[in-house]
Amino acid sequence: MHARLRLLLVAVSMPAVAMTAVLWVRGLQAPAVDDGDIARAARRERLKIWNTPLDEGRCAISVAPFGGVRARLVRAEHEGTIHFAVIETPPRPTPLDALRQGDWLKMKFGASVTTTLGTYASAAAALARADRLCPPRLRCLPGRPGCQDHPVLPSPLQMYGPALLPQSEVQSSPAWK
Repeated sequence: MHARLRLLLVAVSMPAVAMTAVLWVRGLQAPAVDDGDIARAARRERLKIWNTPLDEGRCAISVAPFGGVRARLVRAEHEGTIHFAVIETPPRPTPLDALRQGDWLKMKFGASVTTTLGTYASAAAALARADRLCPPRLRCLPGRPGCQDHPVLPSPLQMYGPALLPQSEVQSSPAWK
């Protein structure tokens, strides 16, 4: 009885083993597609598009002096305007530096998606790249049509300290007399 059962199990398992072998050989012959390769190719295409100089619309360039010799160039689209921000970074950034820079980006661009286009050895190099990506004829300047009024933001150093009053308000305040 056991011999017949064993023979039946072997007969049933043979097609399964054959099918597994066929699928295994097909898997070896098919080119391996890695999800990481697909993601890298998509990022490369996106960066190629984002690193192409603009030919229409409005753009703006801003600088965030966080102190440091290195800089990174960040691109964001906010209220229909493409912004290029040059963020100075210290040579050895701390987690607190990253938080401050993130706070500045959120304050400047709100919930807009920001993308780092590259890191540079100096702020001048990052500004030169931003200047190529945002040509002067499209750049937002006061009074140009198509540029929304963007509020003037404090520098990153003033963002975390006490607000400084203009000199006229300090002199006219009764608390200071």
